[in-house]
Amino acid sequence: MAQPQPTSPSQELTSITHLLHLFHHRNKNQHRLSKWWKSFSQLRRQTGKLLTEVEALETCVKFSSASASSSSSKVKKSLEKEGKGGSGEGESKFVRAARETVEQRVEFLERWVVPEWFLAFSNLVADNQYAALGLMLMGTLARVQTVLNKLGGSGRAAADGDGGEEFEGEENEILKEENSGGARETEADLGEVVSREAVAEIEEDDDEVQLKKLKKSKRKAKTDGDRDGVAGAADGEGSLPAKRPKKKQKKGGDAFDDLFAGLI
Repeated sequence: MAQPQPTSPSQELTSITHLLHLFHHRNKNQHRLSKWWKSFSQLRRQTGKLLTEVEALETCVKFSSASASSSSSKVKKSLEKEGKGGSGEGESKFVRAARETVEQRVEFLERWVVPEWFLAFSNLVADNQYAALGLMLMGTLARVQTVLNKLGGSGRAAADGDGGEEFEGEENEILKEENSGGARETEADLGEVVSREAVAEIEEDDDEVQLKKLKKSKRKAKTDGDRDGVAGAADGEGSLPAKRPKKKQKKGGDAFDDLFAGLI
């Protein structure tokens, strides 16, 4: 039998947090140095923080509605106001502060973090070795995005009539400008058509220039070698070394020589 699906955002986030905790415990030692592990760690931490803030919001709504006589009607009104995104004039300051915190978290995730997570997990799916892990993370990210839409994300803005149309119009204009700018850059980078004859002439000219440089360097080396040989001959470096004159031995000695000569 199929298990009942969670209905409230807190129940859905609790299920997601438990699944991410098990995934972290199972794969930390093997994949903690991978590039995609940083995105997974961010997903795990941000989901836990969002769960805490959503539970705080539900608790504030519950106790603020229970203090009045008609608790059931006020809970429905607060939930309707939460779905529409309005703060409500009859709300307490605690409910208003908790709702603003959740909205800030949702906006931060959708604008800055979710696109990076999607890119990292899609690259993991492309890897055949760990494609199963990537598919699991992509499914979890889809569940998180569904919760964000329920809490007032991009889904609520698209559901509104005028706001969604204006956003789509601005996005289409931005895409058109980017496409036109990319086309202009491509046209500017095409360059000019060059014939084979021109290329052959350029190569011949380069070969002639290199040949001239090679001949010039050989000629210069030869000239320097002749000059060094002449200088060495002038200095006497190229001739054989002269024999040293023999030292003339003295026929006579001094008094000490005469003294020791008789002892030997």
